[in-house]
Amino acid sequence: MSEPPSRAHVLRRERDGVFRVLTRGLLLLAWCSVLWGTLLCLSLLSGVASDGPAAALARLDPRGRPDLFPWINAACALLAPVAWLGLAVVAASGEKERA
Repeated sequence: MSEPPSRAHVLRRERDGVFRVLTRGLLLLAWCSVLWGTLLCLSLLSGVASDGPAAALARLDPRGRPDLFPWINAACALLAPVAWLGLAVVAASGEKERA
């Protein structure tokens, strides 16, 4: 017969489970932000085509607005291309290692 696991082992396993759940939640939030930023960038591009660059950028500019949401939108729109570029670099470097 085997001994029951020690209390330290049980606590470590529970701590690892909580850490895993929190990091997965943060990763989901990060990718949702990237996808939202991608939609904002596409909207910005269509606005540039229809209204011109000044009007399209003015809609994304968060300065002078009282809420936090315009700042979140601007951050998502700025960070989305960076995230996609990083993903492309990682994918390309992985392909080079396989070849």
